[in-house]
Amino acid sequence: MLNILGLLGVTVLFFSTATVCVKYSRKCSVEEAVIEVTTYFIKYIVHPMRWICKEVWKELFGTSTQPVEYPTHIGLNGNNLDESMVEKECGDLIELYRFCRCVSFKVQPDFYGYYFSVILCENISNDDEKFKELVQKVAEKCLAEHMRPYGTPGSRDASDLLLTKFFTDHLEVYTARNEAGVQMIAEERTKLRKALIEAQRREEGSAVIEEVWEKSDSHRMVWGYDRDTAYDFQMKLPVESELDSHCHALITGSSGSGKSVALLFLLGKRLQADPDTCVYVCDFKSSSDFRFLAKSNYPYNFAGDDCVRGVKNFYERFNAARQSGETGRRFLLVFDEYPAFISRLQMQDKQEKTKKAGEILNMVSEILMLGRGIGFGVWIVTQRADASLFSGGSRDNFMVLLALGRLSREQKGMLFSGEELPDRVYQPGEGVILLDGREVEEVKIPWITDMLGWKKQIVCTLREHFGGNAGSAD
Repeated sequence: MLNILGLLGVTVLFFSTATVCVKYSRKCSVEEAVIEVTTYFIKYIVHPMRWICKEVWKELFGTSTQPVEYPTHIGLNGNNLDESMVEKECGDLIELYRFCRCVSFKVQPDFYGYYFSVILCENISNDDEKFKELVQKVAEKCLAEHMRPYGTPGSRDASDLLLTKFFTDHLEVYTARNEAGVQMIAEERTKLRKALIEAQRREEGSAVIEEVWEKSDSHRMVWGYDRDTAYDFQMKLPVESELDSHCHALITGSSGSGKSVALLFLLGKRLQADPDTCVYVCDFKSSSDFRFLAKSNYPYNFAGDDCVRGVKNFYERFNAARQSGETGRRFLLVFDEYPAFISRLQMQDKQEKTKKAGEILNMVSEILMLGRGIGFGVWIVTQRADASLFSGGSRDNFMVLLALGRLSREQKGMLFSGEELPDRVYQPGEGVILLDGREVEEVKIPWITDMLGWKKQIVCTLREHFGGNAGSAD
């Protein structure tokens, strides 16, 4: 007790002395001096002492606990991924797709990331919210079955531990390793919900400009229309270029960004500008977007695994033209879902010990580097434009970069390095375009008033050059 009283007396003496010193040095009132001394005392003495006492108490009487590790390590053998085990445990998830294979994974302190190359079944879209919900629920079921032998991690169930993210050509699945991962997943779900609501709100105020089939005599390629003019005046100001100077195009965008409609629009515009163009269409996902070409018996339409034959045939025509010096007719290779196609070939190469993926990559890269001078162009449609898809730096040979929808920071740096991009959130069918030798422009893809009629016009134009039957454009 005496010690406490002594300490209290010293504190009062110190406080009083400090107050007197401040009063006479600052020439202020006693009240002002007391306030200043009190503030100093709390800031530099009380707070540090409280922190020190807290840490000492924790060290002496606390228990150090490691974060609870949840058993969400599907298919992991140490730090290696057993793809067959993943596909076995996620069998119900894989059955939802026409094609679904685990191609890579990521181990982070708080979560595991699994990446699946996918092809949707017919009549199903990644934009369908019901389908997204179904995939999430099935993935949760697979995770719950996986964790059953390990016991339930606390009060958590699979819905707290798993997140699915959808893209055009792949599916990303994240599983939480600990509570920090659970928090990350919860925050990401909140962001996705907000983005969905915001997209719905923006759609209500979107600018609608319509497109009908019109023959063009300018022989210039229209890549879309100026976005600001469309919004401000509901008018179409073309963003266009010369056919030969901008023959290679890279079209990218996330799921739901409007790439499919944009591709049909661009194909139509290309045939309007040059009806004599020989078009090779490779649609790896075999979507309904190009079914009208199959129904019309168009000979240069390739789907699924047949895309290998399509690229090889186009490359043979390219080699023949290069050797003969042919520069008359233009040729165009349009490839949709190129990354998924390459991923599929790489997996086949691993299983069958072949080199198909490398051969296709080299063929496409050679056409990109040498095709411009003899009238051979390539349009690649992809969700991601990784440099690994284009060997030898051939990605730099794209004269047109068209990006629709929201781009990630990584994609911006990858495609538009050194360019200043507008700070804007784009609706489906809107984005930015970079034409070789020009500055970045904002572009809008129009609404095609009669899509069935548009497809029929594409078929009729192509029919004039291969002699087939137009058939149906349904």
